[in-house]
Amino acid sequence: MNENVFKIVFILAIGIFVFTFLMMFSPKLRNKMMKRELKATKNMFQSLTDDLKDLQSTSIKIKKEILDENKDDLESIEKQEASIKGEGIKIKANALKSGLTGDMYCKNCGEKIPGDSIYCKNCGAKQ
Repeated sequence: MNENVFKIVFILAIGIFVFTFLMMFSPKLRNKMMKRELKATKNMFQSLTDDLKDLQSTSIKIKKEILDENKDDLESIEKQEASIKGEGIKIKANALKSGLTGDMYCKNCGEKIPGDSIYCKNCGAKQ
């Protein structure tokens, strides 16, 4: 039994040695092996490219569905943000105008207060 195992291991070792030797010194064999590897790599990349295209189209479809389902909510949020920004611009514009005249507007509530005020008389916020 040990002799058979020894023979098998010996044959495998010789086979590996011969294959390695041929790979090092035989350009035809090396080219053949590299062509197979390149073909396999090309197929793998093509498969990955197809998968990425599928993922992209699925992602776009899901995004459209989510946007369509939440269209009313998104429009409402957009209007609220525009309103908030608009009021903020008005408050800043009033503050700039009054800064030139001596009066100012509260940074918190927008009420007109004297230019030397530390706290707002309306809401009590520190300026």
